Amino acid sequence: MSTGSTDHGFFSKERITAAPGFNRWMIPPAALAVFDCLILGII
Repeated sequence: MSTGSTDHGFFSKERITAAPGFNRWMIPPAALAVFDCLILGII
């Protein structure tokens, strides 16, 4: 296994880096909204 590999696999930097304009601050509210919908739908 070489450290200078140019293999672009599943965890390559190009694949895991967010696109320009991606707003990571929207993830927690979206996750809470989905959680609320699931929990309130059960109760």
